[in-house]
Amino acid sequence: MKSRLKDTIWFLDLRHAFRTPTWKALALSMVLISAYYLALYFLVNHFINFEFEIPGFVIYSLGYVIAILFYFRLNNSYYRWNDGNKAMAQLRALNESFVMKARTYLGGDEEELKFLATMVKNHYRALRDLVRGFQNPKNLIEPRPGYSSKMEGSQHLATRLTSLLVQRVNALYNDGKLTRIQFLDLSRIIHKNTEIVSTCEALQDSPPPKTYIFHIRGFILAYAAMIPFGFMGHFEAWVLLFLVVFFYFYAGLEMVSDEMEDPFGFDENDIPVAQLTDLVEKRIDAITSPYPPQYERPKT
Repeated sequence: MKSRLKDTIWFLDLRHAFRTPTWKALALSMVLISAYYLALYFLVNHFINFEFEIPGFVIYSLGYVIAILFYFRLNNSYYRWNDGNKAMAQLRALNESFVMKARTYLGGDEEELKFLATMVKNHYRALRDLVRGFQNPKNLIEPRPGYSSKMEGSQHLATRLTSLLVQRVNALYNDGKLTRIQFLDLSRIIHKNTEIVSTCEALQDSPPPKTYIFHIRGFILAYAAMIPFGFMGHFEAWVLLFLVVFFYFYAGLEMVSDEMEDPFGFDENDIPVAQLTDLVEKRIDAITSPYPPQYERPKT
């Protein structure tokens, strides 16, 4: 019964809003906003004969302006997050396609297949670390004894791994283990992977201008500070409730936008690149695992 009620009444999930990081991050700010209004309300009603009042249409007009600003802010942030998610999904599909084709092209050469599959895993691991702002060769898997020396000391591990993968595919072609069509097919996938890595780097290294963000935050604070001067004379203490709710939702949207603009971080709503890396490795292991033995047809 409870699960049916939860599925029917969608706003029951709002009870979890008080356990979100946004609520915890904004709790002190909402307390300060409340203290600002209560202090202003107390001064106006007991000490200062303050007759200044901002017309309601000015407050409403500024509300429309801030809504438009947030439309563009959220739209840009979401598309950055979505572009990062699509890039990681495309890279996952390409890597799996590369390993599947390599297995078919190489036939029974399990040693070469294992090497290529390990290099693909390392490439995904290197990208996982790269988009999070660091790189560590110790996180990579050694495809062959002593091969790790070729992956150390590089300024850009993902590019280094791509170069080593290209060299190995080219060597297989020169040795006659790959036909020209097969070589071009695998090379095309590697080239596409390089483009996706560049896309992920661009998303991670080119955040929106800080001035734009500061102006929006200043707009929110200025708007919150103006609201009491437009409605305190009519609604008195009830304005406090509206002010806190307004600040929570608008400042919360700004925080969510700021979080989505860096889609590869460690925040709760960021793209789970670590889990995706584990998923890629499991799928590659499934592709490279030996085929199950064929069951013989029972004799009649």
